[in-house]
Amino acid sequence: FIDLGTNCEMVFCTQQGHLVGTASAAGPAFEGAGISCGLRAIPGAICHYRGAGDYDVIPGGNPLAAPLGLCGSAMVDFLAVLHHAGHLNKFGRYVPPAPSWEAAPGVCLTETDVEQLLKAKGAISAGIRCLEQHCGMECSRLVLAGGFAQFLNLQSAVSIGMLPDKPALVVGNTSLAAAVRLASDQAMPPSPRAITQVHLNEIPGFDLKFMQGMML
Repeated sequence: FIDLGTNCEMVFCTQQGHLVGTASAAGPAFEGAGISCGLRAIPGAICHYRGAGDYDVIPGGNPLAAPLGLCGSAMVDFLAVLHHAGHLNKFGRYVPPAPSWEAAPGVCLTETDVEQLLKAKGAISAGIRCLEQHCGMECSRLVLAGGFAQFLNLQSAVSIGMLPDKPALVVGNTSLAAAVRLASDQAMPPSPRAITQVHLNEIPGFDLKFMQGMML
């Protein structure tokens, strides 16, 4: 279970039903912070990117205006599309060398932007792999929560190594849904199962997994 966001909360359920949780600090890059043309998911932001001027914009703004920037789901698409086309190498460098790449008129990402995005996706990847290592097994499926996950192209996320290639269920805002259910469903258990907490920096090999996770 992964709540994708600035702090990616993750819970691994073992075959024996034990719950092990951690948090991976992906940072705010996918929310637009520190990214030249990065935005939150607001009207006018590019939400899906397919390359060569092919993209979708969140409606609600001026339909004739140029896109304002890219939100997180489009940033993941951007990395996947350019890497697949050979214009972004595994280290996040443009091919041929260029200071930036234009995703849409007036919307560019620099190599520094790409570096920040790779750090964010590397943290998510490392968190998943460390939980698998700690639990002694690979996950068989993913449950993805949060607003970011609802609009994420899962194929793009898998292709850049952010998420493992496993069956995935997108479930939306689970915090709000659980609070409503707890308040209204008398049959719901009064307390959840205990979750064993682990800290990623205490898991052997975390640093290496983080560095590997930054590669495309």
